[in-house]
Amino acid sequence: MVVEVAPCSRTLHVRDSKLGPQSPRFAVAGGAWTAFIAYACTGA
Repeated sequence: MVVEVAPCSRTLHVRDSKLGPQSPRFAVAGGAWTAFIAYACTGA
């Protein structure tokens, strides 16, 4: 999996760039993304 993140003014758009144009995409609010990254960095 190769994760590509595209920041916009209020959201971040995320997809697996290895899958090309067919890749599922989702958008997440900036605060939620920040919380996710903080959690992921804890190694939990």
